Amino acid sequence: NIYILKYLKFFRNDNEIKLSYILKSDKEDSFQIFYDENGNFTEDKSQTIEYRKVYRPQIFEYFIPKESNFIRIDFGNISKVGNNTKKLEIEKIKIEYNGKEKKIDILDIQSISNKNGIIGIEKKGDLYDIKIEGDDAFIVLSPKILKIQEFISETKDGIHILFEKIILCLLANIIILMM
Repeated sequence: NIYILKYLKFFRNDNEIKLSYILKSDKEDSFQIFYDENGNFTEDKSQTIEYRKVYRPQIFEYFIPKESNFIRIDFGNISKVGNNTKKLEIEKIKIEYNGKEKKIDILDIQSISNKNGIIGIEKKGDLYDIKIEGDDAFIVLSPKILKIQEFISETKDGIHILFEKIILCLLANIIILMM
């Protein structure tokens, strides 16, 4: 029980948040995110995921440092795929930390001035159609929309983690007594 209470972390990494979304595209491509505390994006603070099954939804998950205030989502490199336009469907953009999640509304994203190559965003139910033109389409999610630090401070709920550990201790004791 002491081991469970003191050392078990339930596979959580308190230093990272998870950014995830579901994407469907009419072209194969590489999708990349950049992250930084101040919005100075470099390759060493980025992650790339390949999309290879055209017209099939794929879950994209990126684990980034919780200190990141700015996130830039790059929507592929059209010059690699041979055409200067691309259509995407994105749904369920969210950040997660300590088992809690916050959805990010793409309509808020549309109002950000720091974007490139996005020629249109249209909402269809829970999906957002994004039309892209050009080589380096991206959008930067600013602290005004993400509010990552606020979200992290709201989710630092040690009580629910302690409760989970106590339940696990009780289950371990019951299993030991039944042997």
